[in-house]
Amino acid sequence: MTQILRIRIAALALATMLAVPGIAAAQETGVILVGGLNISKLSIPFPDFDFEELDLTVENSTRLGFAGGVLFDVNAFRRGGFTLGALYSQRGTKMDAEIIGFGVGKVDFNMEYLEFPLLARVGVGGDGTAFSVLAGGMIGIPLRARTVFSSFGIDEDESFTDALPDVDFGVTFGGRADFGRGSVTAWYTHGLTDLTEGISPEPVRHRVFTVLAGWRF
Repeated sequence: MTQILRIRIAALALATMLAVPGIAAAQETGVILVGGLNISKLSIPFPDFDFEELDLTVENSTRLGFAGGVLFDVNAFRRGGFTLGALYSQRGTKMDAEIIGFGVGKVDFNMEYLEFPLLARVGVGGDGTAFSVLAGGMIGIPLRARTVFSSFGIDEDESFTDALPDVDFGVTFGGRADFGRGSVTAWYTHGLTDLTEGISPEPVRHRVFTVLAGWRF
């Protein structure tokens, strides 16, 4: 995996996204500036043994991170169309491992992505507040990834950006409420790409719930 390849993939995705409004120039388009929160987790498999017998407890918990950027609405038909975008997104997971009598070790997986949502949108609301259902795909380009290990007063920070796949694909579904120029969007992204690229016996994938507040221009 090379940084140049990632940049080329990101540029291609961005160019494709920007070309769609041009193709649909005869249709109404809108730009929404968004910012909010990711609640993310990795589907990390645990070894098949009895943790209690080893006086060991392991917890894989969610990680909170920022998400923000811009969304583009292309109204291709009366009650819907497509929603595209470019977002900066913090993903990852947190793990705690406690050995009874020894202490707790903590690992924070901090992963930053450039995301390109490609979603179909269907309106289901009426006058005043309008609701839309969103479904489609998510393309993620890794920008930076680090692990921070903390135990017994010792902190270790290590990069693993180059170990990630060039592109992360996911299936995304959710909804949006529009009220005037404001909006609230929530979606869940179910990662399809194995982050270990087959090295792990079981795939490790992203699981991300995103909530975004937006303002339409």
